[in-house]
Amino acid sequence: MEIQDLGAARADNNPDFGQLRLPSFSKEKFVSGLSTYGKMEKGAAKVVFENIVGGISDLLLSSGHLSIVGFGSFELKQAHERSARNPQTGENLLIEHHIRLKFSPGVYLRQAVTGELEEVDLDQRFSQSGFRIELYVSDGAGGNAILGKVALEGRANQSDLLDLLACRGLYSRRNAARAVTVFKSMVLSELAAGSAVRLPGIGTFCSVERRERLLRNPYTGEPMRVRPGRRVKLKISRSLREDIQAWEPE
Repeated sequence: MEIQDLGAARADNNPDFGQLRLPSFSKEKFVSGLSTYGKMEKGAAKVVFENIVGGISDLLLSSGHLSIVGFGSFELKQAHERSARNPQTGENLLIEHHIRLKFSPGVYLRQAVTGELEEVDLDQRFSQSGFRIELYVSDGAGGNAILGKVALEGRANQSDLLDLLACRGLYSRRNAARAVTVFKSMVLSELAAGSAVRLPGIGTFCSVERRERLLRNPYTGEPMRVRPGRRVKLKISRSLREDIQAWEPE
């Protein structure tokens, strides 16, 4: 598996590009993994993957806030028009009103990129004879009720995701939980291995090594030192970015 290092080319212009991992784990590999670990046909595994990714996007856009245990939380925030300073040059600039997505990685996701997460053998973990993900034909009628509920509450969590998946074609909530467990395990495993993970319609998760550097606080203009370290970065997809700008809080 080849991982390209952009650090040498862009480190001078952007400290966040120190060892940026390019996408190397995408939909096809997810489908293959779900098929293997869930003991299901690839056609069914494709449906599971699309339901999970679509469910995450739908819950986020409906509620404005989605948290997934151990994985992280997504939150849509209104950024009002304001004046700021360029943190590298100190020049004044005007930032227009926009909607931004804030992603806060969960503890396991952070540990995966820092090397603290204990390596898990997925083949062994999901090899039990009783572990299987099953599908059935569903009209998804209950899904709209769930999206309406989280829109009123203004937040959604993993439990809502499982309910939505169960409505959209997973045989039971238990099967939905199994599918999400496999999904999260594959993401963590690949990030721990140094690969980036691309989720169509959401974006690309990657590991970024940040150098120690001196910047200016964009609000006060005072110098501030940023410690070095490795962190999780989410580069959102174009389609999600467009959907976010059309989002309006309830």
